[in-house]
Amino acid sequence: MRLAGVLSVLLVIALLSAGPHGRVHAQTSGSGQAGPSVQPRTTAGPAIPSDNQIATLIISTLIALNHANYTGNYGVLRELASPNFQAANNSGRLSEIFEDLRNKRFDFSPIILLQPKLLRPPAIDANSRLRITGYFETAPERLNFDLLYEPVGGRWRLFGIAANTSPADAPAVQKSPARP
Repeated sequence: MRLAGVLSVLLVIALLSAGPHGRVHAQTSGSGQAGPSVQPRTTAGPAIPSDNQIATLIISTLIALNHANYTGNYGVLRELASPNFQAANNSGRLSEIFEDLRNKRFDFSPIILLQPKLLRPPAIDANSRLRITGYFETAPERLNFDLLYEPVGGRWRLFGIAANTSPADAPAVQKSPARP
């Protein structure tokens, strides 16, 4: 399987600003930060999903993004996300955010046949948000992701997304979403 092109998108409910190399960075403020201080939750609250549920969250989210990029219609991706994500992002805004990725015609649908590799255990932060960071071993480019979910009505729904590619033979690097 081959994945080509460079994808770098960071979207976490926030103010957006273009970064170097066409990267889109989102910044959060206050309790919306998704930084490296996320620790496994030890108190009462939402439970960390099973390994199969984690894989399903990752793959379904990235395939929804892939379909949105392929069709240019970000409505379904938006509707699958949390109300906080929806409030900050209409379909037009998502189309603008992912324009470079869409124009590159980067196809990462082969991930449906692979298991994600996690860089750290999934963790729930103090705001009850689930963070999952890892990659798919694809070639010639590795698909990296950093996903943030929040519980809504007993289900985990997308709150933030970061994805990019790197050479398949490069060491896996854990990157955190941009912070203010």
